[in-house]
Amino acid sequence: MPRGNESEAARERRLATQKAYNERNKERCRAYHKAYYQVNKEKKQAAVNRYRAANRERIRAKVSEYNKKHRDRIRAVQRLAEYRRAFGLSNAEINAIMEQQEYRCAICRTPFSLVPRAEFDHCHKTNRHREFLCGDCNKFIGYAKESITILRGGIRYLQKHGADVTKMGRHQSTA
Repeated sequence: MPRGNESEAARERRLATQKAYNERNKERCRAYHKAYYQVNKEKKQAAVNRYRAANRERIRAKVSEYNKKHRDRIRAVQRLAEYRRAFGLSNAEINAIMEQQEYRCAICRTPFSLVPRAEFDHCHKTNRHREFLCGDCNKFIGYAKESITILRGGIRYLQKHGADVTKMGRHQSTA
């Protein structure tokens, strides 16, 4: 906003000069603002609270719009946080596991881009993480109670009834 009778061109020059100063003196400005905030913390927080109270509906609408627009990104970030909490892994470790799996399910090799969510399989006895699976394969392991005997029995059953156990299911992969 122009000051007094300041023209728009003069305002733009003033703002450009301020921006250049701030860029040249980043650390000094950061230290000043941090010190100012510490001294005026209650005053600043009261101003924020007044703004939020006066603009509650506007803020709620903006947040809702952002959440709808970035739903997938928000879910991915929440999932990473969930994996960090549950298994003590860093984002780099999680990304390394995904990369090693070529961003595919460890069982059926379906690309994770084709499934709603990659599930992080883990041992329920030790809580040790294993690999990422698609939701169907993760349920499949869970329904089999993580038992190799049950899984072998399932293969025998399918073979007995003429199923081609060498073919992949509906998520057949070309890789």
